[in-house]
Amino acid sequence: MIISLADSCGLNQEVYGKETAKLRGKEIKAIIKNYPFADSTGKVIQQLHDTLTAVLIILISTSVTTVKTN
Repeated sequence: MIISLADSCGLNQEVYGKETAKLRGKEIKAIIKNYPFADSTGKVIQQLHDTLTAVLIILISTSVTTVKTN
């Protein structure tokens, strides 16, 4: 699950080091593919990312609009 989480967040190089992540990239993908919940984990992370991005856009837009009208 942690391997899937790191991969979904694009953190393989930070977690394993650049060289190891590059050398073991296919192995990491195979582990994730064989893990029964990896796809679900990735989807949940993507949904969280999309939701947080939308919230930030709304907050920034609201702040800019509020500042311009005052």
